[in-house]
Amino acid sequence: MAKTIRRFKQAILKRFREEPVFSFGVLLLIALTVFFRFYNWVDRIYIHADNSLFTQAAKYGADHLLIPQIGPFSQSTFFTGPWWLWILEVVYFLPFGILSPWLFMSLLSLLFVYLIFLIGKEIGGRWIGLVAALLAAVSTAQIDNSFTVWNAGIDPLISLFAIFFLIRVYKYKKALDLLLLTFTVTLGTTIHFQNSMLAPIILVSLFVSKPNLTKISNILLGFLIPLLPFIYFDIRFHWFWLTSVIVYLAVDQYRFAVANRWLTYAGIYWPETWSSIVGGQKIVGYLIIGVLSTLTLLRLKLIKKYTFFYLIAIPFVLEVILFRYFKGQKFYYFSNFTHPSVIILTAWVIGEVYKLRAIIGIILGFLIFALTLNFSLKNLTDREITLKEINFLKEEIYRENPKDFYKIYGCSHTGALISHPLALMIYSDKKEQAGGEKIGVCFQEDKSFSWVVLAPSDLEGKGSPWLNHSTGEIYRSMTEWWKEKPPQPGGNLWEFLKENVGKN
Repeated sequence: MAKTIRRFKQAILKRFREEPVFSFGVLLLIALTVFFRFYNWVDRIYIHADNSLFTQAAKYGADHLLIPQIGPFSQSTFFTGPWWLWILEVVYFLPFGILSPWLFMSLLSLLFVYLIFLIGKEIGGRWIGLVAALLAAVSTAQIDNSFTVWNAGIDPLISLFAIFFLIRVYKYKKALDLLLLTFTVTLGTTIHFQNSMLAPIILVSLFVSKPNLTKISNILLGFLIPLLPFIYFDIRFHWFWLTSVIVYLAVDQYRFAVANRWLTYAGIYWPETWSSIVGGQKIVGYLIIGVLSTLTLLRLKLIKKYTFFYLIAIPFVLEVILFRYFKGQKFYYFSNFTHPSVIILTAWVIGEVYKLRAIIGIILGFLIFALTLNFSLKNLTDREITLKEINFLKEEIYRENPKDFYKIYGCSHTGALISHPLALMIYSDKKEQAGGEKIGVCFQEDKSFSWVVLAPSDLEGKGSPWLNHSTGEIYRSMTEWWKEKPPQPGGNLWEFLKENVGKN
């Protein structure tokens, strides 16, 4: 062991002597990646609302050795797949306690940085890989994402794996890589619907892979495997899921009254989104998009030299166009699937500007890095709702209303922000039970927590302002609602579509 450590030190010292600048960059990369993802870790994890909602269901399933057949509802019309809950359940079998899923996501963020280095290296060499990895290391959006455990949190890594397999498809033309790519995109879509915007990657991969019957079969297999839980459910329940997806795509999505002009989308939304991922300032978003667009057109005559760049740029442009026609509100996390492409393309722009004018490229890279670093440093403070505060609330309830068991409810408007993590902590203390003391909690406008003991009359009727957020109930309402109210046959989908398509 000592001899191995000695050899490792000698190899590092040799590398430093031969390439001091690059080696320093790698050390800086490692230090920044670890620092931003683990400094003040417990008080920076996102514990509120849906983050604890998913872990509640996963923890309950793991403790009772249950395998969810479906996931929670998306867009309030159709449900997602159970894959993310399955993953979180497996994580809970590891000996790292109640915060295991959050630790898992922080570790996956380290993998994200490493993979983006490899992809950047394919596009423009190791220096572009290092620049892309450094941008990922300090990206405020990516750092924040590493502290989440809800289903949207896995989107950037899903997208990055899709790009990784696309490059392998182009380089090696293997049917297995096509299967893995299609599986990755389809799996991501079943976890969070916004990953369906990655569909152009599959089309591009098919185009560059010299398709044959075997490869097409692998694509179909990769598409089918993640859908098996839905198929199993639909066979038993009158194709409920498939019908709900069709209704959403054809009718329900158009019920959102959202401004969606190309001018707003291209001129405001994307510069803001780009700057939120790298740069921290909107002006950087405009600058990078402008330079990237110009260089993309100028480099077309050298497309063979820049094959890997266009392999990422072309699907990204198609994804941006596809996302434009998504009719719902474009919340910041809906564009999580673009994180890898934005970071890689930004690194490529810095590298190309450096080739044209070295000093300008250095200044541009330093400016983007410094602005992002400054923004991320300001974001090292505690979250608005911390685990420490949730535990303080829990101990206060235990102290002022000592009972053997409790059942947590959240007020209908803001209660979910704190009721889900509180219920998770009480459940982990083995103090949750159906007949336990009913406690209602709410998050006030002044950012304070309030709680009250609920009487039976407080919960009567459909108009009750209190929602049952106990961990057992969350598992049942997310994954087993169909046991109490099984979907019934009836209705004519075709007639419904004829009557409703185009009305909104």
